[in-house]
Amino acid sequence: MTKAPPPRPTEFAEILQSLAQLGQNFMRIIETAAEAFKRAAPGILSLIEAVNRMPDVLKDALVRLADEGWYMDWEAMSLQEPAELAQWYLAGQHQEVEDRLVEHYRRRLLEIEEELVTLIPTRAHIFRQVFVAHRQGLFYLTVPTLLAQADGVCVELLGEHYFMRPPGNKAERFAQLSDLEALTKALLAPFFTETSIRLGTKKRPEGFDKLNRHLVLHGESFDYGTEVRSLQAVAFLYYVAVTLARVLERHRVLPAN
Repeated sequence: MTKAPPPRPTEFAEILQSLAQLGQNFMRIIETAAEAFKRAAPGILSLIEAVNRMPDVLKDALVRLADEGWYMDWEAMSLQEPAELAQWYLAGQHQEVEDRLVEHYRRRLLEIEEELVTLIPTRAHIFRQVFVAHRQGLFYLTVPTLLAQADGVCVELLGEHYFMRPPGNKAERFAQLSDLEALTKALLAPFFTETSIRLGTKKRPEGFDKLNRHLVLHGESFDYGTEVRSLQAVAFLYYVAVTLARVLERHRVLPAN
């Protein structure tokens, strides 16, 4: 086979010129990218910091909402909403938050009923009756039933009561949940925090007027039969059921009982 003749000097010059031009273009690209990164670096660092802080921010927001009697709707709320609503509470806009959440759960009521029936079919007959009662305005019946079902769902899915946990290290299944990664623990924050719904007699402050399981189920409260309290109890039951179901399925912490 005849070898191709070597390039003439003019061809070498053209090749060298092309390489030099390519090198200059490459350096300009590098310099442009470096300058762009330099300008963007503060924003990138802020984003990284925000991502790292997200579990703590989300945890604080969910606990704040839970302490006011409301819970996250994972199917219809963004992760940003709890933080926004918590900020409104801190700013003293309590009525604005309550109005927004009441309207939200009114709109979602039928969907939540269907999701609960699908998610926990063993309790479908109870869910159906309690949602009928809610629509009929029988809130003195719905609130205690919803609270009892939330505790029952916790037992069914996790094997332990939400409200009546064993002392010390005996709550092994809750302990397993506390060993999960930071974001999942943040989503579960109301499970591990003593918010208003589970406060005992000695811990409730004077003038306490929030939704509280003990006051309702032990007959000590006479004024819980309102639409707001019933919607809060719906939100609570739904949060317990959906959060536990998702966490257990994703992490396979425990089989459902």
